[in-house]
Amino acid sequence: METRLIDTRQYLREHSPLGEYGALAVRHALVDDGVDEVPSVRTIGRVFERYGLLDRQRTPRRKAPPTGWYLHDVAAGRAEIDAF
Repeated sequence: METRLIDTRQYLREHSPLGEYGALAVRHALVDDGVDEVPSVRTIGRVFERYGLLDRQRTPRRKAPPTGWYLHDVAAGRAEIDAF
């Protein structure tokens, strides 16, 4: 099944009229072809990730800003915020 997913993605990348070749487009193509037991979109995405086929990098997770960062006096340390 993984080989079929990868082959379908490659075919869509070359022949898709709208240029869609992601997990959702691959799932729709397999359903249209009448394949039994098509994996979910998330599973297809995991297969693509495992084979290194994804185009973009993961978004880095950043820390939240300190409480009251948008209040000038609080951010400068001249006042305290009353949050509950």
